Amino acid sequence: MDSGQTKSNGQISGIGYTVPDENDSLDQIATYRGCSLARLKSKTLQTPDGPLAYTEAGAEDKEPLLLVHGGFGAANHWLKNQAFFAEHYRVLAIDLPAFGESYVPPKPHTAASVTQGIGRLLDGLGIEECSCAAFSFGATMSVTYCQENASRFKKLVLLGPGGLGITGDVKLGDERRATREMSPEEKHAVFVHNQRALMFKNPECADEAYLTQAWTNLKNSRMNIYAMNREPYLPDLLPACSMPLLILWGDADVIAYPTPEKRRSACQKAAPHAEVDIIPDAGHMAQWEQPDIFNERVLKFLQT
Repeated sequence: MDSGQTKSNGQISGIGYTVPDENDSLDQIATYRGCSLARLKSKTLQTPDGPLAYTEAGAEDKEPLLLVHGGFGAANHWLKNQAFFAEHYRVLAIDLPAFGESYVPPKPHTAASVTQGIGRLLDGLGIEECSCAAFSFGATMSVTYCQENASRFKKLVLLGPGGLGITGDVKLGDERRATREMSPEEKHAVFVHNQRALMFKNPECADEAYLTQAWTNLKNSRMNIYAMNREPYLPDLLPACSMPLLILWGDADVIAYPTPEKRRSACQKAAPHAEVDIIPDAGHMAQWEQPDIFNERVLKFLQT
């Protein structure tokens, strides 16, 4: 990965955040956080539709663990987790098709367009079976992949899965809406507000490092996922996930409409064998907000 110099388009008044430049890199974002990416290797796998990007950490002879990011995201959703799991696994964090640095699949874009990327990565690396941890939209896509490929996942972890029925024009929490009349700076201010209000219980978690990453991810997202993520189809798909299954939410996840408790009940009904748990003091992006709790809870599940 190439590191770059910090550049910005200007300060947004009143929110203490600088609009990131398109040249901001993953190394730079990690530097903001004061962490090292020395053990993360950025790689691509060539496919008939173009490069499929992923980051890898951990020894190749270890059991593989696949990490699948959320909507408008990329492999960097797992920056606070991948090095931890690399002590125990060969960890592969994918950029799903149409996200991050991966190829854009041919239209029409469907769930199959996305899940094909999971199969291509596993096939390309010669991995017959792995465990998988997946977040939000990525959790929904991983369950979709299981419908015909359940044998490829040894164990499955779902964090804040979608597909449980946010229909219509539902306003979530303190969500704000951008309008066409807004200036680019005003639209970006709405973006920053929503990241802080909707992704985290503790808004300070959306610091400059995170916001730079999230803005870059948004610009690199080239698929409309709203229809895929908002329909209430997950309960119909969960029964196919017969492998050991752990489903998690942050206790203050406002994306988990109408409440994490109701989503927990729906998932337990659809998959009685699943372990269902809550990450305390966390919003939607619990793996970023409470990485130590998330990491230890998932590791315990994977190693039991």
